[in-house]
Amino acid sequence: MISYLSKFTFGLLAITILGTISGYCQVKSVSPNPFCEKEIVSWDYSSKVIGEDYTIYIHFPPGYDTTKAKYPVLYMTDGDWNMTVAMNCFNMLRQDYETTEPLIVGIGYGSRPNKRGEI
Repeated sequence: MISYLSKFTFGLLAITILGTISGYCQVKSVSPNPFCEKEIVSWDYSSKVIGEDYTIYIHFPPGYDTTKAKYPVLYMTDGDWNMTVAMNCFNMLRQDYETTEPLIVGIGYGSRPNKRGEI
């Protein structure tokens, strides 16, 4: 029997792969949309395969556009809600530890309501 964590991991991987293949996904917004946080940009996508809309949120660390340094990447679902939470967690970590701020990618629900209660 496949565990819930395995199903979650497989689902996240499937969404990520489908989102990167341009034949299956159509960008609804050509340029990034401004977000309430100045450090976050977002793009709207529509999947032709499953007929759902998604919003992809990306937080770029300070100086990302002017360096060739490599950054760790954190991918997460429920990006509509979790982006600022993840950013705050890394800010708290930096207070006590020397850490590299990651590139944070959140997959949101687009124009649909969240599906936290569904299994």
